[in-house]
Amino acid sequence: PPQCDYELCQGCKHILHDDETINVEGYYITMKSIAENSVGINVDGIAYELSLDSKSKAIGNIEITLTGINYDSTVTPASTATLHVASSQGVNLCPSCGDSRCNGAETCNSCSSDCGVCRGKTNIIVREF
Repeated sequence: PPQCDYELCQGCKHILHDDETINVEGYYITMKSIAENSVGINVDGIAYELSLDSKSKAIGNIEITLTGINYDSTVTPASTATLHVASSQGVNLCPSCGDSRCNGAETCNSCSSDCGVCRGKTNIIVREF
């Protein structure tokens, strides 16, 4: 399954369409269904339902909170759901420079402390004889 697309992520919030999967700290979270007031998700293959009324679910070391639904039954796959994923142990799961992990939009240019120092480009010239 693909890693979280950080162009769609806003901090720890993940905006998902139906059948889209993200990987947060080794948990594979798949959006299975989106309705007006609830969503169905799979976490590592186990089904859960989150609603706007009872919207948080602790699963292992993470807590998943449903923070919004943009539901449109007329267009597919226009519906999206926004999930906030946090650590139930107080660990910051949001990508940030200085967290000892090269993740999110971090690169060697933007965060050398996590991603290491960028290596210079090497130009190779090939000549045919």
